[in-house]
Amino acid sequence: MNTPIVKRIADNMEYTGVNQTHLQAAMLKHGYKVPVVGTFRQLIAAGYVVRKGETSKVRLRLVNERDAVNKQGESFKTTSGKAFSVFFIEQCDKLNIESENNA
Repeated sequence: MNTPIVKRIADNMEYTGVNQTHLQAAMLKHGYKVPVVGTFRQLIAAGYVVRKGETSKVRLRLVNERDAVNKQGESFKTTSGKAFSVFFIEQCDKLNIESENNA
């Protein structure tokens, strides 16, 4: 079974590595068919609203890897990360802005 490549709604870029694996597993677990995700703000900017009661799927993106020195003068690498909550497009409804403006 081939699982589709999950992409970001904001820029249509494909996720890679463990993020892709995690999101593909979530697709299979929850039965999503459309491999498009976004943060709450990205989805709103694209004209979608997350349905009430939907829960996000979390992915982790490594942000920074740098060399550091401990108190004993020994060098080591340190990595910091940042977590983002994402929703699949199937957890959303498309906003109908035209009809709201005409009401």
